[in-house]
Amino acid sequence: MNLTSTMNLWTRIETKIDNHLFLSSPRLLQMPFVYVTTADAFELSETEKKNVKKFFDNGGFMVLETATPQIENNQARASLKEMIRETLDHARFEPIPMDHHLFHCFFDFEGKPPQGAEIGSSRSSINKTIHYLEGVWYKGRLAAVYSDKGYIVKWTDLTNNFPQLKMGINMIVYSLIQDVGNAPK
Repeated sequence: MNLTSTMNLWTRIETKIDNHLFLSSPRLLQMPFVYVTTADAFELSETEKKNVKKFFDNGGFMVLETATPQIENNQARASLKEMIRETLDHARFEPIPMDHHLFHCFFDFEGKPPQGAEIGSSRSSINKTIHYLEGVWYKGRLAAVYSDKGYIVKWTDLTNNFPQLKMGINMIVYSLIQDVGNAPK
């Protein structure tokens, strides 16, 4: 099963994927959860930077993931992290502690997040499991997750992907129930 069908089946939260939502689109501001993945380097336009900042200021939650997790220090990783640095003043990247609500808002995860596709490829230049997800902390809240785990690869597998699907569900559920406190609207 893929993430959308699993979300609909396991949570009964109606979920659909909008393919190719551009970061410059005003529709971005209507989304509580946005998943951004790339295998390539990219740069944001000024319009995209302003729109992404407004998305976060309005309480939006984003998951950023490289589509090539097996390649250490790839261009996708650099571009995704630069996107955050260019759009969010004073944002900080830190490992998300396992007692954070993200890991317990629907399914419970203990010890470490599930392995993705970050190891086990013949193209792999790294031979270790990444034992954490990196959070982007902005204005006192977890505003985004950066992942080198390659969950998107596992979400498209048809077998042996329940732990990764459960993590994806937690990410979506967290985006819907997070406390954005005094985030400007």
